[in-house]
Amino acid sequence: MSRDITEGIDEICSSQYGHTNWAFADTLSEEELKEIKDKELGDKMPSIVFYYESSCWNCDKFESGCICEEVNGE
Repeated sequence: MSRDITEGIDEICSSQYGHTNWAFADTLSEEELKEIKDKELGDKMPSIVFYYESSCWNCDKFESGCICEEVNGE
């Protein structure tokens, strides 16, 4: 069975960053790309952004900025 390209990207991200939080750069706005650069949130390749931190599955914020545990008592 053939693999989807995103599975390979997940593997690269996981081995390099310890998670699978990445995005195709063309799906992000110019403002989001600027924020990633200005706040040093990740590495932007020509077509993919690899974030330095994983995101919360519940609220989709970076784990260091997530308050789900505090709010939900988890």
